[in-house]
Amino acid sequence: MDTTQSYLQSLYADMKFEYDKCKGKLRILPKGYLHVQYAKKGVRMYWSHSDPSEPGNHYVPDRLSESDFPIIKGIRERLICSLKIKVLKTNLYWLEKLLKHYQPFHDDAIVSQLKEPYKTLPGFEHLLTPEHIPVQSENPIYRQYLIHSNSVGELFRSKSEMHISEMLLSA
Repeated sequence: MDTTQSYLQSLYADMKFEYDKCKGKLRILPKGYLHVQYAKKGVRMYWSHSDPSEPGNHYVPDRLSESDFPIIKGIRERLICSLKIKVLKTNLYWLEKLLKHYQPFHDDAIVSQLKEPYKTLPGFEHLLTPEHIPVQSENPIYRQYLIHSNSVGELFRSKSEMHISEMLLSA
């Protein structure tokens, strides 16, 4: 198994664990929402239940009593878990897709799929076999003027020569 694939699978397992943990927390946290109203005199918070058997909105006073802390903290934690679940669900979906279509890769396999002109570009020398090493021009006279290179690596004195060689290679 490829190290990248094993990393993705462990990442998927960690995200799935976190997703299940948040789902479990949502079952025990208090239901409802905290609504904030802005007024001239300040901010007022109301806690509304999503449970229809509970009466409407409860005003949360500016100075919270000790009995209000767990409820407010639980509502805040519920919102955080809901947002986490939303993000984790998306990430898990895309990780599943990635793992399904993942293909391990190696430099040799990629270079073997390249077309011939691309194999001789600078930077791939360590991956190339001896038959792919660029051919130098056989003309020994004025080698210092051979400055233009075609896609195969042959050197030429002018761009015109280089373009002609490219046309001959593509034919």
